[in-house]
Amino acid sequence: MCNEHRIDLPKRVIVGTKIIDNIGAVVREMQLGSRALIVSGTTSTLSYAKTVAESLEDKDIDCWSIHVAKSTKEDVEKTVDIVREVGVNIIVGVGGGKALDVAKYAAAVTDKYFISVPTSPSHDGIASPFASIRDMGKPTSIKAATPVLVLADVEIISRAPRRNIIAGCCDLIGKFSSVLDWRLAHKLRGEYYGDYAASLALLSAKHILKNSELFEEKTF
Repeated sequence: MCNEHRIDLPKRVIVGTKIIDNIGAVVREMQLGSRALIVSGTTSTLSYAKTVAESLEDKDIDCWSIHVAKSTKEDVEKTVDIVREVGVNIIVGVGGGKALDVAKYAAAVTDKYFISVPTSPSHDGIASPFASIRDMGKPTSIKAATPVLVLADVEIISRAPRRNIIAGCCDLIGKFSSVLDWRLAHKLRGEYYGDYAASLALLSAKHILKNSELFEEKTF
């Protein structure tokens, strides 16, 4: 019997300012394909999705788009239909949550590359392989696609509402208790425990605490 624990990580993570304009060149360099579907929200993320499309098309990557207001099974099905109809290679999620969830789950269903372009840091779904899909009014977390590329433009993310930024920081602080829960489950129930993953989670949480004075200063 094979006892395997597998961790899928993004192939590339790019963080910086004014880097969204360069996504086309990055996708070309990574040789991910020449047909992309861009999944975005219906409000403020539309302008960022347009920038992504222009950058991709500038590198001769054909683009299609879909705008989602929610992350329901119906939204996923509509996205999957477009992917199969036009034959895209890449699904790009541009947004803070719902668009990324729909994009990453559709990518998992169709076995396509998923690219994450976050516009808000309110949760850790930016790079996680799980999607929160809402159906019948009940949220469900489902295994989805790990992004092959995460492109985080700090200038864009910094424009997110302050409450969203604080929510993301609090999500990271919660890793202190979640790692303890994980250790307890390992001790009491024999569940797998990964030192490497736990160390990364705690490192992020400690970094937030180290810079906690920024919350009081309201510098963002």
